Amino acid sequence: MTTFTVDRQRFGIETDPRTGTPYVHSIHPYDETEYHWARKSPAGMWKVYRRGKLITIFGKSLNLEPEQVAARLLNLDRQAHLTRTGGIW
Repeated sequence: MTTFTVDRQRFGIETDPRTGTPYVHSIHPYDETEYHWARKSPAGMWKVYRRGKLITIFGKSLNLEPEQVAARLLNLDRQAHLTRTGGIW
């Protein structure tokens, strides 16, 4: 896993072993909130999921880099008013 930071939030990018495509997710140790994450489809579109459901698709024409996808995921988390829940204090 490769990590990077966007707006003080750590993200990881990994390769899905089933499809060989990358996926981006935020890193929240000891946090039980389900945040948005995205997987790049073989067709080149980024599909965004939360709680196992497809939320939106970022089109292939946008040609987004993982850091740009991460920024959009953060924005979706903020719009959904997601906050830290549970975990070890």
